Order: sequence, then structure tokens, then C-alpha cells
Amino acid sequence: MLNYKRHIVFLFFTLFIYSFSIASNPDSALVIKSWKFDSFFDNHFTSIDSTLNDFQIYNPMQKLSFSNSYLGTLASPSISNILLDYNYFDNYFLNTINPFLFSYHNIQFYDTKKPFSSVFYSNGAQEQSLDVFHTRNVNKKLNFGFRYNLVSSVGFYKRQKTKKNSFTIFSSYISKFYNLHTNFAYNKFMYYENGGLETLVNFSEYISPEFFGVNLDNASSTIKYTSAFLSQEFRLGYNKDILDSSKTDTSNVNNRKFVHLASLQHVLEYYKTYRVYEDVNPLSGFYNGVKTDSIDYLNDSTIVPYIDFNSIPIFMDSTATFDSIAQRLFANTFQLKLNEQKFKVGARVGFYHEILKYSLPCLDSLNVVDSILFPYKTHFDTLYFNSAIFAGIYNNFNKKLNWYLNTKYFISGHRNSNFEVSGFIRKNFFSKDSISNLRSSISLSANFSRKAPDFFEENYYSNHYQWDSTFLAKDVTSIKLFYSIPVWNLSLGVTSNIFDNFIYYNEIAQPTQTTSTYNVYSGYLIKNFTLGNFHFNNQLVYQDNGNKTVLRIPSIIFFNSTYVNFNLFKKVLNVNLGFDFYYYDEYYGYAYKPATGVFYIQNDDLVGNYPLLDVFLRLKLKRARFFLKVTHVNYMLTNTTPLYTLSKYPINGRTLKMGISWNFYD
Repeated sequence: MLNYKRHIVFLFFTLFIYSFSIASNPDSALVIKSWKFDSFFDNHFTSIDSTLNDFQIYNPMQKLSFSNSYLGTLASPSISNILLDYNYFDNYFLNTINPFLFSYHNIQFYDTKKPFSSVFYSNGAQEQSLDVFHTRNVNKKLNFGFRYNLVSSVGFYKRQKTKKNSFTIFSSYISKFYNLHTNFAYNKFMYYENGGLETLVNFSEYISPEFFGVNLDNASSTIKYTSAFLSQEFRLGYNKDILDSSKTDTSNVNNRKFVHLASLQHVLEYYKTYRVYEDVNPLSGFYNGVKTDSIDYLNDSTIVPYIDFNSIPIFMDSTATFDSIAQRLFANTFQLKLNEQKFKVGARVGFYHEILKYSLPCLDSLNVVDSILFPYKTHFDTLYFNSAIFAGIYNNFNKKLNWYLNTKYFISGHRNSNFEVSGFIRKNFFSKDSISNLRSSISLSANFSRKAPDFFEENYYSNHYQWDSTFLAKDVTSIKLFYSIPVWNLSLGVTSNIFDNFIYYNEIAQPTQTTSTYNVYSGYLIKNFTLGNFHFNNQLVYQDNGNKTVLRIPSIIFFNSTYVNFNLFKKVLNVNLGFDFYYYDEYYGYAYKPATGVFYIQNDDLVGNYPLLDVFLRLKLKRARFFLKVTHVNYMLTNTTPLYTLSKYPINGRTLKMGISWNFYD
């Protein structure tokens, strides 16, 4: 507790000293533009948040979705409880760590008039995180920057340690006729795996969580992900003279404007990722299909050798487990874009080609090579070559009506005949007196896709788990209707998702496909109230799950953030004091399998129906922001059974956390 007090005093002291040092040098007018690419490599502008809004919610997982199931520590594998927030990569490794990943999918680019830096640090509850960011323009056209993120968490329970390092560098060159964007990212995640608590426990029976029994004592996993990205756009058009009406002679040409007619774009994508799972005690009973042995372990002895050690599945090595699987991608995209004009729609047509390489350990002596990644000495590689064509039309020029229609079709390879069709339309309603004053908007989107199963959904070989399956292509139809009234701080929407040939992981964590069709209907409501200095921010989600056997999500999810906002010291210091409240109803949630890194269904433990309360203090002083919060305030007050978001994985108890963020504009 003494260390916490020292941290608090130090942070407050530093905050105030820093504020006075810049008080006489207020921020100059600074314009920072930021953007990132969508799936068709179009720019979408984003904003840099320097407000106090939700500043205490610093966990990237909670920023993407306010309700999640996870292993309990910062940067640990997670899955959203809200179907609308599912955002999957085409990569078996990355779905569970998506919120914490630096990848070319989510890296932003910048254009700034002055160098911009940001530092964020958090500490508490045996965890700390550091995020350092910097970007600057060399000149008006060239920008570069970097970002580094570190997470270290010991956890409350045995072998719950998590460590994550991520680094990215990025650069952009923007000119009239040529644009270039490039980035490189590296990530390493390290987890001590405990397999969850041995049994559901009553916390009043134990002195401290570190004495609770866990399922694994010597297991760990490591994920490494490296990516590179390069986009080149050649802009085609002409210079148009802009006339100065105040002049009548030939010198009335004031300046020239570039009229952008079309673009030729080439995009190169590359990533390399692998996952290693280690356990020096492979004969642990944890690997018996399920812990209670109520379901037999599935095995086809005609596919891979099977050695029976006390009914424990061992396929490769009975002395130690070292499973390593890898995936690599090299992809090229070529497209021609016709730029939209005032009375013309935009259009695109292009070609996509990818090479995918998958690596698995094996005992077969045919077609194998030595690899330092695989101590089992041999592994086999599988190559997929996929080609696709795509096209689309769009109109974002009109502020009152935006729409697009895109399609992509695979013409060869493992994904032959796979396709995706997506459409979107939004109508904006503005005030009569100003086109910039948005009163409300309504939007409708639809998406239909057919996708071949992931390689690792059909093929997997390791020391304890193996499968060799052939599944049908997965079909997903999604329809979303949204309505927003910004002046009322109100947003609401309904969605319909139809799944055909859905693949899930069954009770023994093996992939299974259901050929039936089922629907999931969702509705959400976001409404923020203000009463004087008091703010009440609310989010409500309802989900009607048509197949609770294969998809595990709660029906009702609610979040409320209530705080009072006021200023001190002649409005120099902005203060927020309040609480965050989380709740979702009871359901049979997922379990987690450390050896394969997947979430799978279970029917033993109910999760949810537990109110979770955090209390926070937020401060903003010039360019600095600070938070202090107590998480899980109601720990052991409302129930002596802890909150489990996953079977056998409770979240942490009452903890004190703090964080500080500084922005530098020079």
C-alpha cells in the first residue's frame, strides 16, 4: 500500500509541476490529421482523443467492446460478449489477441505541422503498461513515426503472468501525383498458462488467491507476429486554372488546382506469425479430453500414431510438449480507382493474389524438413495460392447521401468460388441554416460472404490434440440498421446475422461444423444524459441467440458510466469523479484451451449475473491527463463467489490502478 501512495504522490506532483511549466506557453494552433486504410485500401480519417471521456478505460479490449470474456489479466486472450463487436482476422492465431495487436490492419498514418508525441503509463494490481508514440513531418509531404507498447502483468492467481511487447514504425509520403504508405510491426506475447482453477471456490474459505489450486503448473505459450505493408498510389489528373474575378487581364490566374480523375494503386502485404505451447509435464491429467473424463477423447488412429499413457493423449513426445505452428502470408493487390466527382460516382476494379504457408509438426518421414522452430525435428508445410477479382462503386462526395457497393470473388486456389458482397447507404439530415450542423442520420448495411474454413480448423497436429477434417464453406449474412441523433446523444440500431455451416469448438475443444441455419438478432441503445454537472452514459445490448449450443453470448448486456464534472483553480484543472457499472445476464460461457489457444463450449459452469462496479477519478491539466480508479469495488460484498467470465477463469478482485498521459507538441 505504501508503494501505491508513493506512486500517487509522485504522479500528482509531476502533473502540477508540468502544468505550471507550460502555463506561460499555451498550445499553439496545431492541426494533426490522421487516417487509416479500410479493406479496399481507401483512406478513412480518424481523430486523436485528448479528452477525459472514458480515459480510465485504458484496456484496448474494453475500448473495442465494453463486455468481454477473458483470462483475467491485461493483454490476455479474450472474446467479446457482443456479436456486433466481433472483428476477426483471417488468421487462426490472432483472433483472441486482436485488441492488443499492432498490425498493418489497424496502424494509422499522420500529417502534422509540428512534432507530436504522447506517453501513457499505468500501474497497479501487479500490472503495468507503457505506451510511447511519436510522429513528425520532415516536410509538407513526408511523415514518419513510431509507437511502442509494453504490458507486464503478474496476476492474482498462480501462473497468470502475461508479458507483451509491440513496436511499429510507419511513414507516408503525400503529393499531388504520388502517395506512399508503409509500416512495419512486431509483436510478442508471452503467457504463463494455468488452465484455470481446479474447482469453483468460495473466496471466504481461502486467505489469498495465490493459494488456489490450478490445472497447469509448468505450461506456457508464446505468440510472435511480424507484419509489413507498402501501398503506392499513382494519381492521374490535370491542373485546373483558378481565375481571380477581380482581374480582367491574362494575369487573372490566381493559382492552380489539381483535379484528381483516377488512381493506379499497388499494395503489398506480408506477415509471419507462429505460436509455441510448452509443458514439461505432458502426462498431466489436464489433457484428458475433458477434466471429468465424461466425454471420450476423439482420435482417428489411421491418421496419426497414438500412444496411450494412462488414457492421456500423447501423439509425439511423452517427456515434454513443445507445439509450434506457423502461418505466413504474402499478398499483392492491384486496382484502378476512378475518383468520384460532383455528378459522377466513384468506381474501382482490381486483382488480388495471396500466397499462404502453413506449418505443423508431424512424425511422418515423408516431405519434411528440419526446422529450429520445431523440436519434434520434422514438420510439414502446406502452400495455398488464392486469386480474386473485385469491383465496386461508391459516392462519398455528397454530404447528405453516402453509399457504396463492393464485391470480391475468388477465381482460383483453396478459396475458389468464395465471395463477399457488401453494401452501405447513409442519409444525413442537417439543420436548415447550416450544412455542417448534423441533426440526425440513418444508415443501412448488408453483407453476404462465403468463406472456406481456415486451414487450422481442418488440420491440426500437436502433442495432445489432432484433427484432420473436411468442412463446407461458411456462409454469413449480416444486415444492420442504425439511427443516430447527435444533439440528443442518442444512437440505436438492430442487426440480423444468419449463419450457415458454422464452425465452433466442441466440449473437447475440437472443431465441429453444424450444417443447420440459425439467426442471431441484436438490438443496441446508446443514450447519454446530462443534468447540470452530472453525466449518465448508458449502453444497452440485447441479443436473441438462435442456437445456444454452438454460440455462447449473453442475452442482456448493460454498461453505465456516471460522473460529476467540475473545474478547479480558475478552470485550469478539469475533474471527473464517478463510477462504471458492468452487467450481463447468466449463461453457459466459453472455456479456454491453453494448448491450442481457442475458446470452446462447455456446459458445466454458468457465468454472468454479477454486477461489477469500478470507481474512478479523472483529471486533466493542460496537456496532461491522470486517472485513479478502484476496480471491482463490490468484491466479496455482493457475493463470495468471484466473477467468472470464462469457465474456471475468475477476474481479479478489488484493485487500485492509476495512469497518466502526456501529449507533447514539439
